[in-house]
Amino acid sequence: MRIFSHAGENKKNGRETGIKIPRFGQQVKSLDLYLWRSITDEIIIRKHSMKYLIVAIVALTICPTLFAQRFDLNQKDSTNMLLAAYFAERNDLHQARKTEPFPDFTAVSLDGDTITRDMLDDKVVLMNFWFESCRPCMAELDDLSKLYLTFKENPSFLFLSFTVDPKERAVKCVEKHNIPFPVCPIEREESSRLTIKSGFPMTIILDRSGKTVFSRGGGAIEKEHVVKQVKEYEVIIKNLLNKAPY
Repeated sequence: MRIFSHAGENKKNGRETGIKIPRFGQQVKSLDLYLWRSITDEIIIRKHSMKYLIVAIVALTICPTLFAQRFDLNQKDSTNMLLAAYFAERNDLHQARKTEPFPDFTAVSLDGDTITRDMLDDKVVLMNFWFESCRPCMAELDDLSKLYLTFKENPSFLFLSFTVDPKERAVKCVEKHNIPFPVCPIEREESSRLTIKSGFPMTIILDRSGKTVFSRGGGAIEKEHVVKQVKEYEVIIKNLLNKAPY
């Protein structure tokens, strides 16, 4: 049985069958697709060879069957149970972020400036998590740069950019694309902790109290969709800035 198919392939009676391979950063609604995105993101970031990708595909194909045999459940039930547990846990964490301050962190920008959680106090903050090989990440780069320049001079606004690329690669990327905002390289594990493993690019907006008012994992590559979603960020930021300080 064919497990993976590209969009438009493997159609039957006008309906697509099999599991589509998602684009990098795309939001997914099944455990198989989530695992696929995690594995392929990891391979790209760490520059593993194609043979690792083939092994990953084979492993992902047989994993649901192994789970089913282990727990004496059919493949669908075992996958659904794991899926429900995963999203329930992540949803709880996201809900907690809306009532609790953003977690502590420390990062150092490419300019050598140290960024800490305390610097977010009493500011409206946009955080963006990305890496260069992520197409949706790069697709929104120009519009995020314009957004940064729009609010740059506002002392109540802070734009934080985090990349999971190594420092050397991040430096080249900033120079290549003329990125105007400060960029902080962080470890992938730290990115996962701060974003609750919500994919790339990840955008988070905090209010002046440090609570998350908006978060989005994944993104588009089509220009019209990118412009629309960054415009949404701009509207949210303006509304927060216009509110009286806490």
